[in-house]
Amino acid sequence: MLRGMARMLVGSIVLAVSAWISFQVWQKAPALSIEWTGKSIDSIPYALTAASFLASFFRLRMVAKSIVRPFGKKTEKETPKPASITRLAFRLLLALIPTSINPLTPLSDPSNGTPKLLTSKANS
Repeated sequence: MLRGMARMLVGSIVLAVSAWISFQVWQKAPALSIEWTGKSIDSIPYALTAASFLASFFRLRMVAKSIVRPFGKKTEKETPKPASITRLAFRLLLALIPTSINPLTPLSDPSNGTPKLLTSKANS
């Protein structure tokens, strides 16, 4: 149980750090787009953000695995097959869907910039 909780904690930290890195890239990407091409291309910030998230996520995951590996060695008979990249992407997608559809996510109000909760049209 403790091992599972530690794995979940390390996985959450890796996901959070990867998201923070991609957020930093997202903040700088429009300026980089103009600097590299001389004009603003709408797809470059999104592509750089996605690429930075994936690269940092997989790199941090490899580092975390290499650090933890000596502590959790199993015998050859008990070693499971490594998870495929497709299965990993599917699990990541399933983990992000509930987060993205949370109805209590604060949104910024364009009129004054303060956060406001989602409400129905009847309450507006």
